[in-house]
Amino acid sequence: MVRFAPAGAGRGGGQSISLDQLTLTQAPAAPDVSETITVDNGALGYTVVSGTWPSGTGVAGYYSGNYASHPPGDGSSRVRWQPCLPADGRYEVQVSYAAASNRSKAAPYVVNHADGSSAIPVDQTVRGTPDVRGGEWVTLGTYHFTGGLTATVELTDTADGYAVADAVRFIRR
Repeated sequence: MVRFAPAGAGRGGGQSISLDQLTLTQAPAAPDVSETITVDNGALGYTVVSGTWPSGTGVAGYYSGNYASHPPGDGSSRVRWQPCLPADGRYEVQVSYAAASNRSKAAPYVVNHADGSSAIPVDQTVRGTPDVRGGEWVTLGTYHFTGGLTATVELTDTADGYAVADAVRFIRR
């Protein structure tokens, strides 16, 4: 049982609620924890760190509503995906992008994980594997992560064509 009571004014003019009592019961089965966490451009967990990454929909193969892109540059423009992972463990990291002939042949992704950082160039002129839930996906590798907000994937404009920032997903292995 969870019981709440108003505690006063909250942020944005709402009410703040405090917890009065909490009773926990052991469940008969393992928790239903998502094995796949996806962070899409423009969604919670995606940040334009620097530069301007306009959205587009002109090329098929992207996940969800659109993708972001940046022309070749000097590396000063960067985006970041930061999921909230439910638990420590090994996760396969995959990226989705809209492939086309004007894309980078070596889009510079960097995966920051529990054991350090790994730089993985991705040929964005080549289509990934389609998924029925949307997007075309390419694997960056499988890495150990700690739970919470510790994992990040970054992409810069240091590329020989347009760098496309769409979605990143983490699949527990």
